[in-house]
Amino acid sequence: MSVNPEVERVLKDFQAVGKPIGLCCIAPIIAAKVFGSEGVKLTLGKSGDPNLWPYGGSLEAAASFGANVVEAEVSEVIIDSDHKIVTSPAFMYHGKFHEIQDSVSNMVNAVLKMI
Repeated sequence: MSVNPEVERVLKDFQAVGKPIGLCCIAPIIAAKVFGSEGVKLTLGKSGDPNLWPYGGSLEAAASFGANVVEAEVSEVIIDSDHKIVTSPAFMYHGKFHEIQDSVSNMVNAVLKMI
């Protein structure tokens, strides 16, 4: 997997100036690739029941890039204060729309608290 160089540059620039970054669904895999060697902490949801968590293999992929992958419920956010990165599972979970919306809202609210 490779990351578009412009996307990687923007993420590193955000980190360099201390701006928080919020990522949900599959997007945290980009942070795993860009910041994995620094041990970035993030979530892509959970592994387990594929009816609820159909993309559980993404956790292993992120870990293979060096990321500290934390299993989290759809309602949870994972905050890496050192990297100022907030992640949530959102659509990595096969749930009701309001659960996904809450997941994204929780991520956005956590990012706003870091500003």
